[in-house]
Amino acid sequence: MFPILYESPGFVLYTQTVFLTIAFIVGILIATHEARQFNLSTFELSRVGLSGFLGGIVGARLLFLLILGRSSVLTLQELCTLGELDGGFSFHGGLLFGGLAGWAAAHYYRLPAWRVGDALAPGLAISLFFMRLGCLFNGCDYGVPTTAFWGITLHGDSRHPIQLYEGIGSLLLLPVLLKLNRKSCKSGTTLLWYLLLSGLLRVGVDLFRDDPARIWYLTIPQYLALGIACVAGILLWSRR
Repeated sequence: MFPILYESPGFVLYTQTVFLTIAFIVGILIATHEARQFNLSTFELSRVGLSGFLGGIVGARLLFLLILGRSSVLTLQELCTLGELDGGFSFHGGLLFGGLAGWAAAHYYRLPAWRVGDALAPGLAISLFFMRLGCLFNGCDYGVPTTAFWGITLHGDSRHPIQLYEGIGSLLLLPVLLKLNRKSCKSGTTLLWYLLLSGLLRVGVDLFRDDPARIWYLTIPQYLALGIACVAGILLWSRR
């Protein structure tokens, strides 16, 4: 597609980097707005969000390279490369590392971690929309060939735009999460619903993913998403 947005001697601006930046800015604006629902400090929540974002970038890149089986070259330069062929992130790696970094930051600033998660959940949903747009322009995480009229030409074939499937699906979760935050729900409810629904969304979307490395018909990201959804579902049921 259009992996490089601007290039000059000694400088390359990748489209995916731009969309990652937009994802963070929009996500943190939504999160700070939601923080007011729970009387949380917007400044400290922004610092928690930044910690989670930076941790998520490292985790997302790390797990992406591990899934590719390239653990022998996990240098700092490799982690930061966002080129056309090597660029890529694993959402679940970002979710895990970002979640751990955000949880640690929330405890450091003495904020209620579950409520912080509720405030961040709508921002995560809309952030994923922009991140998947970045994947689309980068030409990664593409779908199987299709004859459907909405197919997008990528790598020589008309393919399912699974980046848009997941991005739009995540965007549709936003009003649901915002509504949950305005109800008198137990802390952590909105976050857990996001993890459950986004996990199921990923499982469904990846049915159309062009990934031959499947184990019992499912990809590694599908198993990760299914595991997250199951854990979130169990916690929702046990915390009723």
